[in-house]
Amino acid sequence: MSCEVKNRIFLIVIIVLIAVVATVGYYAYDAEKKYGIMETNHYNESFGNLVNYMNSVESLLAKSMISKNPQHGAETLTEVWRDANLALVHLGRIPMNTEELSRNC
Repeated sequence: MSCEVKNRIFLIVIIVLIAVVATVGYYAYDAEKKYGIMETNHYNESFGNLVNYMNSVESLLAKSMISKNPQHGAETLTEVWRDANLALVHLGRIPMNTEELSRNC
């Protein structure tokens, strides 16, 4: 083989390697971008659900305070218990460490 043929083969191999690296890099970038969007959506959903359940707990506690019927008060407090547990579940899905939680309390 002549030197010119070797140089052409080497150039073709380099071009193919650059194309492969660029393709893999693009797919990795795209996957990371999709993962970031998914994480943001998951956070927003959990935060929204947490706020909704906390508002429900607040309203149910107000109802239980003004309830004259013990049966209705017990049912309302059962709903408070359920919604508080669901709020806790959604709080657990929000990424934050214990230090952040204790600082904000």
